Amino acid sequence: MAVDKRPLKVFLCHAHADRDAVRALYTRLTNDGVDTFVSGLQHGIADNNGRVRSNP
Repeated sequence: MAVDKRPLKVFLCHAHADRDAVRALYTRLTNDGVDTFVSGLQHGIADNNGRVRSNP
């Protein structure tokens, strides 16, 4: 069986009340190399090193 090597892409959409949990999930996914987009972010999100990643 062939293994698909396409990069994983994830879209996160969430309620405002879940913001902190989604930020933690976003950080974990991006640290693991997953291309992650978070719905509703207008200015990006800071990673653990203070770098801001803008969403396309």
